[in-house]
Amino acid sequence: MKKYLIIFLSFLAAFIISQFSIDNLFLAKSPHLNPFFLSNLKNNLDSTKNRIASLFQFRIFNTASVPANMFKPITKGVSAYEKSSDEQYLRVDKGTKYKIKQITLKDGTVLNAIDFTRQ
Repeated sequence: MKKYLIIFLSFLAAFIISQFSIDNLFLAKSPHLNPFFLSNLKNNLDSTKNRIASLFQFRIFNTASVPANMFKPITKGVSAYEKSSDEQYLRVDKGTKYKIKQITLKDGTVLNAIDFTRQ
């Protein structure tokens, strides 16, 4: 049984590698190699790393302890409360979607910005 499992997993790995190669390593499903494969791979890995890092930079707290009248509206579906200079709270209403974007300033400082859209 173990032997059949190893054979099946090797076929599955070969299939995944071949599909990845067809879509990324070769140009337009031809035998010609993509000259930008390594740079595209590096950009995709960096993008994924930045998305994961940005998710862990924001902490979610329960805003129930803050009275509702303390929040000031920022945009439709989003309001904010600043308790102190190092403690800010965002309240996002149900149905509001957001994207976390990174902005690089001229001095090289990287900031996270939140882009809200209401649907």
